[in-house]
Amino acid sequence: MEIVATLIVGLIVFIVVSGLTARFLFKPRKPPADLAEVQRQLSALGEQQEALAAELQSLREDQEFQARLLEAPRSNVTKG
Repeated sequence: MEIVATLIVGLIVFIVVSGLTARFLFKPRKPPADLAEVQRQLSALGEQQEALAAELQSLREDQEFQARLLEAPRSNVTKG
């Protein structure tokens, strides 16, 4: 009786392990990336990076301008 129980448990473990192995073994693979598609994506990323850099520069200029505006009344108060 113990031999039969051991065989059943062993078969259950074997079936689960072989099922998982088969799942990953026969999983469809991605086709290799098309070089033209990769270049197009890189070009788009480059354009986005340039746009972000320009926007960041604009934000820095705005921040400096606002800082100067906030300092202007203080300097007038100290002079008067």
